Amino acid sequence: MFAYTDPGQLPRLVVADRREHESTLPLEHTSVNAHVIGFVAQVRVHQRFHNDRTHPIEVTYTFPLPENAAVDDMRMVIGERTIESEVQTRERARQTYEEARRTGHTAALLEQERPNIFTQSVTNVAPGETIEVEISYLQTLTQDGGSYEFVFPMVVGPRFIPPGDVVSDAARITPPILGEGDRTGHDVSLAIRVETGAPISSFVAPTHSIVASSTASGFDARLRDAQTIPNRDFVLRWDAAAPTSTATMFISEPDSRGTGHFALVVQPPALDLDQVVGRRELLFVVDRSGSMSGLPLALAKQTLRESLSRLRPVDTFDVIGFENGTERLFGSPRPANEHNLVLAERFIDSLEAGGGTMMAGAVEAALAPKLSPGVDRYVMFLTDGFIGNEQQIFAAAAELVGRARKAGGRARVFGVGIGSSPNRELIAGLSKAGDGAASYVGNREHPAAAVDGYFRLVDHPILDDLVADWGGLAVEAVFPARHVNLFASRSVVMLGRYRGERRTATRLTAMRPGASERIEIPVTLADSDHADRVLATLWARAKLAELDAATWDGDLDHEQARDAITRVGLDYRLVTAYTSFVAVDRSRVVGDGRPERVIQPVEVPEDVNADMAGARSLPIGSSYSRDFTTVVDLAPSASRDAAGISLSGTSAAVSRYTVDGANVSNPAHGTVGASIVQEFVQTSTDSSLPNPIDGRALWDRDATLRVKKLSVGQGVDERAFKRILAANAFKLEACYEQRGGAPGTTRVLVRLDFDASGQLTGFVTLDGTLAADLQACMTAVLVAATWDGLPGAEVSVTLELRVRM
Repeated sequence: MFAYTDPGQLPRLVVADRREHESTLPLEHTSVNAHVIGFVAQVRVHQRFHNDRTHPIEVTYTFPLPENAAVDDMRMVIGERTIESEVQTRERARQTYEEARRTGHTAALLEQERPNIFTQSVTNVAPGETIEVEISYLQTLTQDGGSYEFVFPMVVGPRFIPPGDVVSDAARITPPILGEGDRTGHDVSLAIRVETGAPISSFVAPTHSIVASSTASGFDARLRDAQTIPNRDFVLRWDAAAPTSTATMFISEPDSRGTGHFALVVQPPALDLDQVVGRRELLFVVDRSGSMSGLPLALAKQTLRESLSRLRPVDTFDVIGFENGTERLFGSPRPANEHNLVLAERFIDSLEAGGGTMMAGAVEAALAPKLSPGVDRYVMFLTDGFIGNEQQIFAAAAELVGRARKAGGRARVFGVGIGSSPNRELIAGLSKAGDGAASYVGNREHPAAAVDGYFRLVDHPILDDLVADWGGLAVEAVFPARHVNLFASRSVVMLGRYRGERRTATRLTAMRPGASERIEIPVTLADSDHADRVLATLWARAKLAELDAATWDGDLDHEQARDAITRVGLDYRLVTAYTSFVAVDRSRVVGDGRPERVIQPVEVPEDVNADMAGARSLPIGSSYSRDFTTVVDLAPSASRDAAGISLSGTSAAVSRYTVDGANVSNPAHGTVGASIVQEFVQTSTDSSLPNPIDGRALWDRDATLRVKKLSVGQGVDERAFKRILAANAFKLEACYEQRGGAPGTTRVLVRLDFDASGQLTGFVTLDGTLAADLQACMTAVLVAATWDGLPGAEVSVTLELRVRM
């Protein structure tokens, strides 16, 4: 096994297949196109698999998606053929897929392992063939006041699996991981369009370098490097002006069966935030298990220090550390006076990483003690969440918070995800079960922002008992279905389904804490002709989340939950724990039904010690017995621990922008105006703002480019040339989308001329036409590419480009 690097390309891992031939790993590239409209993101993910072996293969790839993603479509593209998927029960979809494997039919299977972990399997990939799998999903965005956050997770971090059979599917959520110095050759490109319906004051990508431009209704952004290594989550945040109305209702017309869906987005009204904050008991629980070694623990320590600096003298607090066991600073909460804060600082300094992530004991230690009368308990869990027994943790948090409520007290749990790729399902689920809110501290940003958000929620009063009077609308089910509280800085999204006539006289009321009278929240109506597909999918995803929560509380047993989740998945065409997508190409037979099975490994999350986290080594080769794991040395040191780590919130890979009219200023990379620099990002001049729940999607306009009839000059390495074209295809597609490409299929024959140094000197149209602006854009993309495999002399290459949009 070794890695090689072509000029301008990422290293690719080369391994020996079962016939001892050198081969690269199948997954070449993932491209992501996201379209944010208001509070909803519509995302299309393209995974490109290539078989460079001499025999058919089967690929298995475990990958993450957002924990609240509603995965509503999958298709498989083989050359000119597109095979749509069917939704089936998980067992039947697996049977369909395995039958396709046995009969030599190419097939793709998408399964959910956790709400944020999925497995993509593709079987009978023919030798030399490239297959694309397209996945689409919807999600609602994280929002805090006027700040929004979009996250695309890129890697499944190593999970700690407790002893015994607590995690029965451990192997399915722990893909083999490469160590530092090894690269799978898989890279990622990402483009996002944000349309808010309100002015945007600033946006920032704390995790990656991006190229961006403003538009009339928001902004467009792309990863600056189209070959980004997928070893940390992509995070994009923006600040938008607060809406003029405090609550907005989006409602569709009923369908042919008389069923419609709606979303009620509630922004908190202006409140008197200077009133006295109640008595508080604050517990800080920090994960010091092996996976937190190095930078993650340093971030957690700094987050703790930031939090302790915000305490009031009348607050009481304690700090709990956990790995295989738990340890407490005091044993019971003490006042936040100077002496106790000094003791806390010493305790934080003494924390070292090691051991497993036995989180259930820490949940019990934080929430089990009886609350004092008139005291509210707030618990902050700081962890990367790399565990496999999430459901056990959720159930414990929900049970203990419910116990506090029955006793007349209040306890809330806030999950804080630490590091480059935390387990967001664990963080979000723990916060939901604990009646709190999730936040994250990335490995390239200062924890102050997350701490600010946490203390806004525990400092500021909220509205209790939000109640909607639907004004005669025959509502069947609304989620969240339970007691709804409205934080002063965070909106609430209520998703519902109704039958019969569409009515819109909705009225909202809520209670101020300590008050005896309810206040009314005005509701504004906003409907859309394209809304039902989006609203229906979001409602179904919310119902699935509610069914999961019902299992934590014991309201549903496992069999009841499985049946209900299966019905929702089949009725609304969603991937769930019990329903899957399967696509089969029955137009041909590939091989003898015994393809070589290849498990696609994943990268180590940035700044995570794979060995300390208990990562599974990469098995490669016919025997699957060799251990190629490279251990990353991230032991604490003077430069790596919190005392010496740079926590300024910026780095060479951070892009921060402030919007002033049509210009976007990026201090790290110069100024990017309304005209596009370095990347081809669409700038809209349409002044009309779309409805935030409009069913239009960015990928409805996506172009797909194919290269046909390639004719190379003498001495040109045709295979290398094709690979470079493939690596730049998404940029050429972007040119077509954004520089006047026509709908339908376009065929154009072009000649590319190169000089002796390998530089593109000419882009000549031989047959067909391209708009001048479009041809200039495509030429700029090809000029910027690094062309290896050329003979070192002047040469020309002709090819037919087919673009479908």
